[in-house]
Amino acid sequence: MTKFRALRPMLEVKDLAETIGFYRDKLGFELLGTMGDDPAQPNWCHLERDDVGIMFTWSPPHDHDEGDDHSHDPALGGSLWFTVSDVDELHEAWKSTVDSFEWAPVTRDYGMREMGLRDPNGFLLMFGTPVA
Repeated sequence: MTKFRALRPMLEVKDLAETIGFYRDKLGFELLGTMGDDPAQPNWCHLERDDVGIMFTWSPPHDHDEGDDHSHDPALGGSLWFTVSDVDELHEAWKSTVDSFEWAPVTRDYGMREMGLRDPNGFLLMFGTPVA
């Protein structure tokens, strides 16, 4: 039977440069590649940290035909959940550079110690470590 090996979400953002800077400079992701007609303003990127990858796209402002219902606004009806080896260590490492925490690490009744933060696009990023 075919096994799933990875999930690499691709999300639409309003400012790709700001998004790259946040994930690279504040969260420690590595920028693996960009794509687009203008190297100074790409419209796609791929970032990774350890075994986790995420891609972002950006569409330049453009006109639509009358009656077109079309949006490139960031939209995610949930959150991105990252399982990490030590959420407290991660919080300690990030608290001097990340100012968008929704909550600091807390132990939940369902056996996870987790924290949450927002990226520049408003996406909720949740990080958790199972507790014994």
